[in-house]
Amino acid sequence: MELATTQSVLMQIQPTIQRFARMLASVLQLEVEIVDENLCRVAGTGAYGKFLGRQLSGNSRLLRHVLETKTEKVVTQSRFDPLCEGCDSKENCREKAFLGTPVILQDRCVGVISLIAVTHEQQEHISDNLREFSDYVRHISTIFVSKLLEDQGPGDNISKI
Repeated sequence: MELATTQSVLMQIQPTIQRFARMLASVLQLEVEIVDENLCRVAGTGAYGKFLGRQLSGNSRLLRHVLETKTEKVVTQSRFDPLCEGCDSKENCREKAFLGTPVILQDRCVGVISLIAVTHEQQEHISDNLREFSDYVRHISTIFVSKLLEDQGPGDNISKI
């Protein structure tokens, strides 16, 4: 993992994002990872709470897909998703399910909020509550964007987007 050289818009509100990540994980009983548009980890819980501010170096196909398409990605059985084909970690993947939601600011995807199941119970939890979780995470994404726009000022880096 590489250390990010310039601070992304999400990194500018990193403490707020980390609080939301912990809250999401606690309420939904899932792991949470939030990355910026450079695939730098902004916030996370559990194993995803390490290496904050560093660029992900491993297989990040699902996160890349959300960033590139600006659309939500749902995977309820990780190893069987087409995006997982060719992944070096496919056979040893800890992630059982994934829900990735883009953070869109002024028509640009500035990051991804992902819910991750690492146990079979969590996998069922995502599958059984997919619509509610998706709606909830989309709402959190709009809160991040509101916070970014609120913090936006004339001399602020955010205004240069």
